[in-house]
Formats: sequence, C-alpha cells, structure tokens
Amino acid sequence: MRKALALALCATPILTTAAMPNLAAGTSAPTTIEEVLIVGIRDDRKSRGATGLDLSVWETPQSLTVIDADTMEDFALNDINALLKMTTGVNVDSTETDRTTYNARGFDITSMHTDGVGMPFGEVIVGAIDTAVYENVEVLRGSNGLITGLGNPSGTINYLRKRPGNERTGSLRLTGGSWDKTRLEADLSTPLTESGSWAARGVLVYQDQESWLDRYSNDRIAASLVVDGQLTDNLTLAAGYTFQDNNSNGVMWGAIPAIYNDGSPVNYDVSTNASMDWTYWDTQTSDAFAELGWEINEDWRLTTTVRHTESEDDSELFYVYWNTGLDPETGLGMLSYPGKFSSERENLILDASLNGRFTALGRQHQMQIGASSARSDIQDSDFAALSGFVAMPAFPGWDGTEVPRPVWDSPYVALEQDIDLDRLYGSLLLS
Repeated sequence: MRKALALALCATPILTTAAMPNLAAGTSAPTTIEEVLIVGIRDDRKSRGATGLDLSVWETPQSLTVIDADTMEDFALNDINALLKMTTGVNVDSTETDRTTYNARGFDITSMHTDGVGMPFGEVIVGAIDTAVYENVEVLRGSNGLITGLGNPSGTINYLRKRPGNERTGSLRLTGGSWDKTRLEADLSTPLTESGSWAARGVLVYQDQESWLDRYSNDRIAASLVVDGQLTDNLTLAAGYTFQDNNSNGVMWGAIPAIYNDGSPVNYDVSTNASMDWTYWDTQTSDAFAELGWEINEDWRLTTTVRHTESEDDSELFYVYWNTGLDPETGLGMLSYPGKFSSERENLILDASLNGRFTALGRQHQMQIGASSARSDIQDSDFAALSGFVAMPAFPGWDGTEVPRPVWDSPYVALEQDIDLDRLYGSLLLS
C-alpha cells in the first residue's frame, strides 16, 4: 500500500476480518470482506531548517545546535533569552530590561523562523519569547542565504512548534522561584478520531514574577493549538495558532551612569532602577499557519505553507541622561526624558517546496526546489510628552514617584515601512 505522511505521517494498514456465523452444511462458502483502516503515525519531524534537505545534524555542512524540549525542561529554559545564553557561539545583549538583541560571529542575528518559515528582518526582540510552545529550537551559525533569501554571516534561529502525537498525553506543571515567581504550564495532546488520523495539541502557560530590580515586574501568557491529520491517503493538513501576551512594569529605558563626573566608578546596589513606577512595556504576538502536504509518491513530497503573524507593543518609558555628569558629592546632574510609543507589525508568508530523492549513476541523491513570497508592513507611532522634563534629585535613592506620569500629545506616525521579498531557491545533494 502507498505510504502516506501526515506531517511526517506514515500510513500503516490494519487488516480486520469480520467474524462470520456458523453456516449450515451444504451452503456455499462465505465471502470474506477485508476492511483496511489507515492509521496515521506521527513520527518525529526531521527539520530541514539548515539546508532544506533531509539531513541529520551530523550530515549538515554548517554549525547547527539543537536544543530539545528535555533540555529546556531540565535547565528551566523558559524563555528564549535564557536558552540562547546557554547556546554555543551566540551572544545575548540585554539593552535594558525588555529589549534584547542576539549576535553570532560578530553580526546581529536578524532571521527568526518557525518551522523553517520566516522573514530575515527582525533585530530587536521586545519582551521574552516563551519556549513552552516549542518542541525544539535550532540555532544555525553562519551564512543563511539559502533559507532566508538574504545572506547574513551571523545565523538563524528556527523554532519548531509542538505537534500532536498518536497517544493521549498530558502534563500539568506548577513551579515557583525567587522574587515571587509563579509559573503554570499545561500541555495536552489527544487524537480526535478513533483511527488517530486527526489529532490536536494545546499548550497554555501563565507566569508572574517580580525582580531583584526595584519596581520591575513581569507577567505573560502564552498559548498554542495545533491540529493535524489526513485529508486523503496522500494529502495531509496541519493548522495552528500561537499567542503570547507579555506585560512588564517599572521598565528601564537606557542606562544609568557608570562613572561620576570626576572619572571615579559608581557603585550601585543590584536593585537600583532609574525608572518611574508608571512605566510599562506591553507586547502581544499572534502567529497563525496552515500547512498542506502532498505525498506524491514514496520519494517526493510537496509542502505548501501560509503563515500570518501580527505583533503590537505599547510602552510609556522614562529615560535619564546627563550633561555635566553625576556629581559624586551631591548625586545631582541627571535630567529626565519621558516617551510614549506604539508599534504594529504584520507579516504574510507563502511558501511551497518540493523535496525528494532520485537515483542516478547507481546512487541516490536529494533535491529541493521551492518558491516563497512574503510581505511585511510596519507602522510606528510616537506620542510627544508635554511634561516630565525636569532636573532629577540626588541619585540613587529614587522611589519611582519623583516625576508624575506626563501629559501626552496626540500620536504621530514616526515610521511606515513595507517590505516585499519574493524568491526562488533550491538545494542539491549529490552522493
């Protein structure tokens, strides 16, 4: 029987013969009716994030690190910042409390993909991306023009979504930690049909925590739902939705002086925070996808994916700067600069790839060809502060009430950006 994949599904025939009652002697022999039931078996998905080919990590001709779900759980790598800090060859630079950039080999990592599909235009990550909704995280170091469309010598981060399994499984985890951290994770995978040809998996996370920094706190909700199954013996469909809501209060914007105006170093307590108690930075991200797979035969597979993402962030921030520097005797010399911002980003990506194997000159080879079209729309709005520009009192020692929340002017568009990326790609492995 032809093998059928349901997102790396292989069809297994199960033969059942209905029991027949005893027949009177002399009657004709009964006709046996054979019933064939196709059961989808969801094998571990082999990622093609590095080359587009079915290669193991050892065969991939690039530096690739895979962090699996067990490692994330064992080391409590609950967000991508903590995960990448443990990844060889990647530097995590925290600009302040809520803005982070990553770099490898001396260049910023700008490509963030999910299941191998993404756009190479992300540099600054606002808020913490929760890892509970992902099975694996792959970090490719080095040139990535084949999978992104734009060459970058740094690398690519590829997130692999959690997908349903064959059996009904579930877990519920409640953890706590320092600074009043509370985290709840729920993960359930279940077949939707008796045969198992359709299944679903849902993940839900809630986390709330304070910080060693004065006035800073963060809470986030992350959720994911993926459904996949077989439309026919050789046609499969997967669809899913991921959502994250990240809220931070008492956030920092910019840095505080490291030296006094006489050149001597400043020694702060680790809890020192220059923000006001009204500051916040909230982000929301949604990611929806649909994936249609056609198993043409045992050697060739056509996969078509559409992915739509939306992200919003809103913030009221408080910046401090100095002209004459911080005086070591009085602690004076710092000035305030408040700001309010909002940003909206929308991405739409269409991708189709043909992967397969063929035999030539007595050996088996691999090939992939594909096409993708992507569009990104970005709009940033700024709100001018009509108050809040003052000379600050002696620092440190602020309690976050020194400057009241400013009066904000009407918003104006600070940035509008439309990016289109159309590409054809291919890879070939000759044995």
